[in-house]
Amino acid sequence: GRYPPYIIGFLMGALLLSRHHYRLLALWTGGLLGNAFLSELLKGYFVRSRPVLPDPFLIEDNYSFPSGHAMT
Repeated sequence: GRYPPYIIGFLMGALLLSRHHYRLLALWTGGLLGNAFLSELLKGYFVRSRPVLPDPFLIEDNYSFPSGHAMT
């Protein structure tokens, strides 16, 4: 699903904040937001459709390239 990465990202940010690692928290937050922004920007540039499968388990509504998993 989509939620575990968000939950892990939030928990890591909370851990860094609770331990007063403000620089690491800033880098962590910047990395997560920068990755999301860059991924959407590049998907809009390349506009590569996802393959059509006969019986998909999950249907995504965004483009396939670049891979969000690979970017992360």
